[in-house]
Amino acid sequence: MFNRIFVLGLVLVTTLPASAEALRDPTRPLDYVTGVAAEAPIELNSILIAQGRRIAVINGQEAAERERIGNILVLRILPNQVIVQRNGRQYELNLHGSLKQKNAS
Repeated sequence: MFNRIFVLGLVLVTTLPASAEALRDPTRPLDYVTGVAAEAPIELNSILIAQGRRIAVINGQEAAERERIGNILVLRILPNQVIVQRNGRQYELNLHGSLKQKNAS
């Protein structure tokens, strides 16, 4: 009898963590995204401006105005900052590393 209870307890203990991972929080919105991919940081690496050409290097990738880097749309490239849009929100990226959300106006 003791062996059956021990084996049953062992089975429950070993399968409990696996089944807990599969459970979804019922209060979480259906479109909720977890992990780093949800809102990866945006880092402005450099701005290159030449005659007739403006390039921003964001997260190590080059983009001109109106081009995309993943889900980031480059709206405007200025000498010291770049204005981008991600998920419907606009942000100002500055060369010294700051990220500021623009006011909705």
